[in-house]
This record gives sequence, structure tokens and C-alpha cells, in this order.
Amino acid sequence: MVKWDAETKPVAQAQVTLPAQAGATVPVRLCRILERDIERVEILAADGAVEVIDGLEVSRYPTTTSRITFDDQPLGTVIVDQYPGVRFPDGPEIRGTGLFGVPVRSGDQGLRQRPAGELDSRPLVMNFDPPQGAVRVHVGYPATENDGGPLRVVFRAFGGEPKASFLAGEHEVTLDPGTPIRIPLEICRNERDIHRVEVWFDRKIAGYEVIDDLEFGPRAPRVMPT
Repeated sequence: MVKWDAETKPVAQAQVTLPAQAGATVPVRLCRILERDIERVEILAADGAVEVIDGLEVSRYPTTTSRITFDDQPLGTVIVDQYPGVRFPDGPEIRGTGLFGVPVRSGDQGLRQRPAGELDSRPLVMNFDPPQGAVRVHVGYPATENDGGPLRVVFRAFGGEPKASFLAGEHEVTLDPGTPIRIPLEICRNERDIHRVEVWFDRKIAGYEVIDDLEFGPRAPRVMPT
């Protein structure tokens, strides 16, 4: 199944291999909560088979999405709960491109995991309240983390209830040294149950994760009265 945007260009696809005599019982899902740009969907069965579907479901979400650029806080600020809807339990800090040695997606600041020791193997964690349907971050390969080899960045999302969560999705990319912090990693779930995500620099020597431009939706953050 292929989904198209308003310019009739395919933007993503999903596929499934069916056992013989499976019937129209296997779900295939496409999710574009942040972009909200699906105009057309096509289903193609391989080897000349006839396409059969049942139970078509279309979800329409409100236009509320949140975008955090990390340019509104002073350098060195420890971030925990300054932004409605998301909490950073380990207290990463605002740092700039002068430290990163590469550009970020917007402005000249990003968010960096705060060192907790000489070797830090913790991921950069974000908790969402209320849970969200889609979360996107932008990553790169900062000069501060350059060990001369490629860097594998893993983005994980956890769904369900916080006390009974499960790994709901994973998106990863392998980057070359000097890659700007502009590479999007996104996980989208029609269940709208993402309550935690993690960004992890996966390599032998632990590093300090850096992100820019965090985006999530479609549920509006709860704003506590002051």
C-alpha cells in the first residue's frame, strides 16, 4: 500500500506478506499525523493477484501539533519540564553550534544529553503527557562525538500504559562524521499512545545524544494553571 501527498508524489509505503487463504483479515496501516497530507492511497497485490480490502478506517486529527526548537532558552539551561506536554527526566541542557561543530535544523541551539559520568550509556529520554500519536526529532553527528567512524542513532517509542508499556516502534539511521543535526527520525501510531521516546547513540564508546526541533501531536499539551 502506497500513500500520496497533495502533489501526488508517494511519501511512504507499507507492505505485508500474506499466507495462502488468509482472507481480508490482515491490517495494513499508514500514519501521517504530523504532516496530514494524505490525498490518495493505492493498494497493489503482487503477481497479478486481485486486490481485496475490508474494514477501511480513516482517522482525522485536529491540527494541533507542538514544535520545540530549543532556541528560546539561554545556553546552559537544564531542561526538565519547561515545555508543556513533554518532560525530560534526566535534565539535558541547551548547547550551541559552537560546541556541536555542525549546523542544527533551526537557529543555532539544540538539546544535548548532560554528562552523568566519564562514560554515559543513557539514552536521551522524553516523556509525554498526554500520550501522542507521532513524535519526530532531528539528529546528526556532532563533532564532539566524532570517533572517526559512522554513528548509528536509534529512536525508540513506547506505547500502552506507562506502567505496562511496550516497544511500539523503532527508527534508526547511520550517519557519517560531520552530518548536520537535520536528519528526521519519526515514529507514528494511529493508537495515539506514545508516552515515552528515547534517542540513543549506539556505539562501543558511549556518547552524549543531541537533538533539534522536537515535534509531536496531535493531542494538545495539558497546561497547568499558574
